[in-house]
Amino acid sequence: MTDSETKRQQRNHQRKQRALVLLAAGRTVAQVASELAVGERTVQRWRAEFADQIRDLQEQELGSLLGELRAASLEALTALRETVRDRQHPSRVQAAARILDAFVRLLQVYDLQREIAELRREVALLKGIDDAPGTRTLA
Repeated sequence: MTDSETKRQQRNHQRKQRALVLLAAGRTVAQVASELAVGERTVQRWRAEFADQIRDLQEQELGSLLGELRAASLEALTALRETVRDRQHPSRVQAAARILDAFVRLLQVYDLQREIAELRREVALLKGIDDAPGTRTLA
């Protein structure tokens, strides 16, 4: 393999990895294609090729956000407790309530995503498909 072929393969690998990250972050195919200077069909092919990895990255990000919101919700609970004792801080109550609402909504989304993934696995198993796109096989 020549140096130019090696460099081209490395550049292509880097583009695929960048596309994976951008797609997992919610960018559209058109946005990713434009940013990486590749065709939309190429990005669509990569998206199909990396469907499970994209989903894994999205789940990791969601888990990270969930952890941050969990920590913030503990602070919000503390603020609520303090505010119950000191009624001169109504804005703190509103902020705490918003953090708790966000935490509850994120938990709901997280639960729904897990349920959807499980349903996809079950559908794939019922269809007799071991590795359907967007599913993971049960070990």
